[in-house]
Amino acid sequence: MIDIFLTVIAAVVFVLLFGVCTYVLAYYSHPADNQENTFPKVIVVLALVLALSNVLLLPLDVASRNAGDGSLPMDYVWLYMYVIIALVGIFLIPFSIFYYEAEDEKGTSQVSEGLKWSGIIVVIFIVLLVVGYFFLAVSEVPITTLSATLQDGDRPPSLTECSPTVCGVAATTTTLSLHLNIFVWLVAVLAIGGWGLFALFGGIGLIALPFDLITSYLHRPLPITKETYNARKIKIGEETEALLQAGMKLTQRNSEMTRKERNEWKKHVYMIDREFVHNEIAYKKKGGAVIIYWAKLALGILSGIFAFMILLQMILWTNLSLYPFLDFMFIAMDGLWAFFGTIFFALIALLLIVTVVKGNFKFGLRIPFLMTMHPMKVGKTYQNSFLVNVVLILLASVSILHFLSQSFRLYVRGTAVNGIFNVAVNNLRGVSVYWVVMKWAIIGVMAAATLYFIIRPEEEKVKRYMKAQRANVSSKIDVARGKGQRAAVGGALLS
Repeated sequence: MIDIFLTVIAAVVFVLLFGVCTYVLAYYSHPADNQENTFPKVIVVLALVLALSNVLLLPLDVASRNAGDGSLPMDYVWLYMYVIIALVGIFLIPFSIFYYEAEDEKGTSQVSEGLKWSGIIVVIFIVLLVVGYFFLAVSEVPITTLSATLQDGDRPPSLTECSPTVCGVAATTTTLSLHLNIFVWLVAVLAIGGWGLFALFGGIGLIALPFDLITSYLHRPLPITKETYNARKIKIGEETEALLQAGMKLTQRNSEMTRKERNEWKKHVYMIDREFVHNEIAYKKKGGAVIIYWAKLALGILSGIFAFMILLQMILWTNLSLYPFLDFMFIAMDGLWAFFGTIFFALIALLLIVTVVKGNFKFGLRIPFLMTMHPMKVGKTYQNSFLVNVVLILLASVSILHFLSQSFRLYVRGTAVNGIFNVAVNNLRGVSVYWVVMKWAIIGVMAAATLYFIIRPEEEKVKRYMKAQRANVSSKIDVARGKGQRAAVGGALLS
């Protein structure tokens, strides 16, 4: 009989995910898309829910294993999940992108355009999948056989007590070649495609998330007087006018405009926009809700601790197989209560998918010449940009699951997904070296991101710019006050 408690929890979490993803869509969407393009929006929400659900299914698989006789049919759950992910990622999202792009093309049916181009993508994917299935879908599973002669005594000794000289232990290793079924091969293909995205976005996001949350607290708007507010507002207006003039000049000589000039202008626009928002919150909202900034500080510290723990687990266990300290911690937690360790494991899984989303957004901001076509901006994101980004996140979620299965292989033993990733996918012929490279690549990206955020060239420029602007305004206010005081004194003496 299926465990009712697990079923209810899974249903509640699924509903909450829909609510959160709908909010994210509304928070980032451009107002021009509010009344139109309902279908692409549904696909965006569906893809985000699938990405989050895919990662959180692993903790559910662990909880189902712990439930024993009341476990859920996770084999079928995984089967349905990856069929739906493939359907959404390979067909529905491309269809939605071309459907959305064809809206402004006169005399063209949006549905026909979407079907035409997404159909081409589906055919190419199926051809590659089938060809790979017949020639590459082989897993070479290593099997080690241990044998020993029993010694005289009341009980047979354990293998750890034996040695070749004491018990005559002999170990033979052979390789069992297994041809994967089409479902497991599909998972392997998605994982191969997603690992590069996960290594890049996940590595950046694990560092960017705590850095940005803590920085947001440190540089939060502080309450200012009306005098300071007006002085800053005048300065911002002058800067905006100068930027408009510069933008018109750049447009007039567009053919000669270099990428450096374009990016410098965009950077200054970003700076002045940020200063404007900062100034409005500082005066009109008295610095904003303090509780939000304290919450960001707490979340930044917690996410930093979690990121450090994941890094240690990657080095000590995922890559070097020395000591699985997080596995032991989760197992010990489950000893206190059946789902205690599972809850913390779910938080780790959720953090990873959130860091991938964060890294995706951050990567687009940090390297504009690679991602300018589809940036994610609050209240300014069109649906085609949403769709492009969510398909990357959806694909990366498959690799997150592979990473979690590998990094916590002791804790996930006996789960349905363990056989898929740790046996079949991990031992795929010709790809084992790729997995090793990608696992070290995450650490390399994390190291590079840490160095970058310590230096923070773009952020430092923004901070120096804003600090200089405020210092300039403050000095003008002080001078004005001094003049006013001197005039008052002079008037008193004359009277």
